Amino acid sequence: MRMSDLIRPILVWCLLFVGVDGFLFGRTLTRALIVIKHHQTVEGTVSELPRRRPVVVSYEIGGRRYTADTSCPKCLGIATLDRLRVGDQVKVEYNPAKPNYGIPGSAKSLLLSDAQGVIFVAIFLVFAVAYFEINFRKYISRRRGPLKPPTE
Repeated sequence: MRMSDLIRPILVWCLLFVGVDGFLFGRTLTRALIVIKHHQTVEGTVSELPRRRPVVVSYEIGGRRYTADTSCPKCLGIATLDRLRVGDQVKVEYNPAKPNYGIPGSAKSLLLSDAQGVIFVAIFLVFAVAYFEINFRKYISRRRGPLKPPTE
């Protein structure tokens, strides 16, 4: 196999990897990195527990009220959804420079959870691109027909 045969699958994998991971994890990874950089901790209060929606936590910094949410409290080191009640106290980590980027629970746990997701997507895309590349090559070779020996 020539090196040029590997360029297309590698480029496809890279584009899919960046696009899918950016879409799925970009917002939360950015928030976690901003908070981890210079994090402070404050107590927040569970203000909403809608069904099938994120847990909403309110917290106050410098007299201003902010909200943060999470759809996976267990991933962030908070009690599970069945144990949480409106009014419960929850730790919120935030960056003093951007207090609106609060994370209920642990920012490191969020980063770790997202990293696991990124790794899963990367592995999945390796197999998906390999599968489609193999089938694409089979399709092209069938369309071209059998190779004929060169005539002199």
